[in-house]
Amino acid sequence: MTITRYKLGRLAARFPVELSALSAYAPDLPAPDEVYDGPADGGFPYGMLGNDSKGDCTVAGFVHGAEAVDLLEGQSQTVVEAEAPSADEVVSAYLTMTNGVDSGLVIADVLQTAYATGIAGIKVAAYAPARGPLAELLSVAQTFGVTKLGIMLPAVAQEQFQAGDPWDLTGTSADADIEGGHDVELVAFDQGTETVDVLTWGRRQPVTFRWLARYLDEAWAVLYSTVQQTGALEGIAWSQLDADLRSLPGSVG
Repeated sequence: MTITRYKLGRLAARFPVELSALSAYAPDLPAPDEVYDGPADGGFPYGMLGNDSKGDCTVAGFVHGAEAVDLLEGQSQTVVEAEAPSADEVVSAYLTMTNGVDSGLVIADVLQTAYATGIAGIKVAAYAPARGPLAELLSVAQTFGVTKLGIMLPAVAQEQFQAGDPWDLTGTSADADIEGGHDVELVAFDQGTETVDVLTWGRRQPVTFRWLARYLDEAWAVLYSTVQQTGALEGIAWSQLDADLRSLPGSVG
């Protein structure tokens, strides 16, 4: 099988010192269920959004997360697809943030832009780093619809993806051959089988817990505006989180 090397593009993790971990704002997130299926997205055309040829995974993933949340909020696949930004719009937004250079981006910078001005017409109400154990990452996905993950991707993951296999450790030297940083969105999980589903390169990709434990580099709770507007989120210190986000350079909220 011929392998196409898709682009990565997540730069090294950086965390604003003004922003606390999610647990400081939302200390009582509900424990995750045993199984969480995520959005009803079977057959939904997430698309590459330029990430097959550009290192815009952080922005493409941001858009995929918004699409997943909209599906969770009950919008039809037809409506979500029609309202989603095109691949050209996503690439244009990415290159605007990189000053026209295909250099990749830092997740924190992408989220700050999404909070302050929006990206391709999509805004977030808030965001915060999730620094707890795996259970917190699962709870974030179940509560907010998505957990944004920054991973260090081994080169063999490209072969596993294109073969339709889960991302799992091989037990060989290939596990240590890191190709670069990548961005994926956690949208579903099964604690019994110890797997999660992430969105990457246009579709869901199964990932084992042990693989994620080895390669996870950063995780973020992203509260898309459509989620906050449902009024379903309680027990979150919105005013403090918003104040901390507004204190970041360039943030207007």
